[in-house]
Amino acid sequence: MNISSKELARQLGVSPATVSMVLNNKPGISKETRELILQAAKEHGFDEKRAGVFEATQHSFQLIYWRKHGKVMRDTPFFSQVTEGITRECAANNCILNISYIYETMDIRTQIRQILSHGCSGILIMATEMEKDDFRWFDDVNIPIVVLDSCFTGIRYDCVLINNFQGAYDAVRHLLDSGHHTIGHLRSAAPIRNFTERAYGYYAALSEAGAEAQSSRFIHDVTPTSEEGYLEMMEFLRGKPELPDAYFADNDIIAAAAMKAFHDSGYHLPEDVSIIGFDNMPLCDIMVPPLSTMNVRKRGLGATAVKRLIERIRHPECEICKIQLDTRLVERESVRKA
Repeated sequence: MNISSKELARQLGVSPATVSMVLNNKPGISKETRELILQAAKEHGFDEKRAGVFEATQHSFQLIYWRKHGKVMRDTPFFSQVTEGITRECAANNCILNISYIYETMDIRTQIRQILSHGCSGILIMATEMEKDDFRWFDDVNIPIVVLDSCFTGIRYDCVLINNFQGAYDAVRHLLDSGHHTIGHLRSAAPIRNFTERAYGYYAALSEAGAEAQSSRFIHDVTPTSEEGYLEMMEFLRGKPELPDAYFADNDIIAAAAMKAFHDSGYHLPEDVSIIGFDNMPLCDIMVPPLSTMNVRKRGLGATAVKRLIERIRHPECEICKIQLDTRLVERESVRKA
């Protein structure tokens, strides 16, 4: 028979707060009291899940970064902040976190086998650079998996990702509302699912405003790295091309590379051209001018993935779901009011 935490506390002569701290594995309770409460809870069939507790025992999670080409998934603040969110949520739930990398240039099956040999309760896959076919390598893995930062039709895993379509749509809508009529796209030359969805959002906003035809000639593929992106934009600007009123960049790295190239080529921002990015990385505040962008709750992305993995372990029969986190416009000085 189940027993409430309040009744358990009354029988043991301790406060309900003490019982709650023990069942949630919080510090500050003596070893003797902790053991007494856990033993009594077990004897009374206390329903830990109903109380919002994961488990008193410690679980181990494996975070896997899938590296295909590395042009997007670099050591940037975006991924470090997502990892920070994962780490904090694991600590709050008494879970050990191990981090591994899978490189497509190496034997993938062997890499996965080595990762699983250490034992873990669940897997988080940072799938930013993954393609749909890459998930076949996990077909025989029989522990819960949650996919971060990507999702494909037909894969049977819970996914936690950014609402890329809506974010790009809102960014372009902001440029249109600011009075710009021709809006180019600084499109990532590294094809990943996120950027494809952002392209859909870009086109949707333009189409709705009747601005697609005049803007479509201002689409440029840019490598999403600071060095290569900058050199490519410098080469493009060397010919003194016609420019749109504004650009939407697939991420802040591309936007930053373009802004430096514009500056070094003698252009003034946002007077000559406005730019908006995506991600809201720390560099946005220190750029000249500060970069308008779409904020992504990066730590929230990581924390939500851990919560979903815990829920999957608790309730393995529950429906597979896709969780999208919306973005938010952050207005700075790189977009002028036309």
